[in-house]
Amino acid sequence: MTSSTPFEIVVSDDKSTLWVNAFDGSCIARFSKRFGIDIHNTATDQIENDAPQCLYCTHHAANKDDWLLFCQKVFTFYGIDLDLELVQF
Repeated sequence: MTSSTPFEIVVSDDKSTLWVNAFDGSCIARFSKRFGIDIHNTATDQIENDAPQCLYCTHHAANKDDWLLFCQKVFTFYGIDLDLELVQF
């Protein structure tokens, strides 16, 4: 994983949901096989720079193709290279 900004990755025990938390404690990305994709600006950017909340969000169950898209978008927006094995299908 590569990023110049500190972040935390949390994976559910059943490996069906993953969260990426930013330096300020805000959740900047969530992948859920049940609920879909949420990729957001940090809370700091939303408050201090009037940035919109959502960068890319879906509202449907997610599959492996969605997981690959999520990983690509997290890298595009944040430079975070996620291990494809973190979520299991």
